[in-house]
Amino acid sequence: MNAPLLTCIYCKERKPAAHFNREHVMQASMGSFRNALVLKEKECRACNDHFAVTIDLAFGRDSKEAFDRVWLGTAGGKVFKSSGLSSRVRVETDDPYGKRLALRAEPIAGSTNFSLHPQKQVVFAKPGGIDPIAFAANALPTPSELAAMGYTGEFEARVYGDEHGNIDRTLATLRELGFKLQDAGELMWEPGPKVMSASLVFNTADQFRAVAKVAFNYFAHMYGAGLALHTGFDQIRQYIRYNLPPARVVVKPVAPCGIAESPDGPFARAHWIALWRAGNELIAEVCFISSTCYRVLLRDEPFGTDYAFASAHIFDLRDMTVRPSSTAPSRMLLGF
Repeated sequence: MNAPLLTCIYCKERKPAAHFNREHVMQASMGSFRNALVLKEKECRACNDHFAVTIDLAFGRDSKEAFDRVWLGTAGGKVFKSSGLSSRVRVETDDPYGKRLALRAEPIAGSTNFSLHPQKQVVFAKPGGIDPIAFAANALPTPSELAAMGYTGEFEARVYGDEHGNIDRTLATLRELGFKLQDAGELMWEPGPKVMSASLVFNTADQFRAVAKVAFNYFAHMYGAGLALHTGFDQIRQYIRYNLPPARVVVKPVAPCGIAESPDGPFARAHWIALWRAGNELIAEVCFISSTCYRVLLRDEPFGTDYAFASAHIFDLRDMTVRPSSTAPSRMLLGF
């Protein structure tokens, strides 16, 4: 007898149950909760694996929320990581060379400061530090390629070592490529702490998709795969899984809003998810550490049946538990 087939809520492919695994409603990078909300037999392994190395990875490493968890001491020892020149996080500074540096930023727990760690790289600039341009040490241009970019004649080349100060291999590569080095060998970033006035700019493209995934996971967890597979959710589904641009904005940041009160005050150290219906719109709100909140439009088509969707859960970072909330956020009557 053939095993029954299940349908994945993201790719909508029918597969045997063995091709499905568990999926956390809230990304595991946001905390290891003892009674975490999970999806069972709703998301296939292929989609789960795809998310793990794309939007979930970006959200867990390169988002403001990941940074805030370390600052607030709720990251359980996990370290925020950005990925250098191709990072979703950009370091901004008034230093002309600093603007172009590939840096890994790590928050310092219990403060609002962060440390910057350079990657091995070379920053070329026209005399006087004009128009700096950076290249990773393993992706350096040839002199002719650099000349095509407008760097001809004499120009500066600042060589940055790694966290241990190693620059010899990079200098050798420059010589092998045909660069004539004068006064070479100066280490531009020595090991040890550095002080630099800088700010971080986060790319929210993948972040918004990750937030939408949390909202859709929550809906599927609360109301089942049958409803989640309805064609009315195809727009949000395809946006999350395949990054297909929706017809209208489906994720937007909103001002922080408390979802519940405790005897000792608001949940200052909690995530929460709320879901409600406003006319034809099905809306979710996802908030992280009670500090950054997002409104998600899950669908805006008429419902064939008069479903009364209304639910909310708190992910308490103090005792790492998840529980339903009977106190909804004040804006649950609002539309998107």
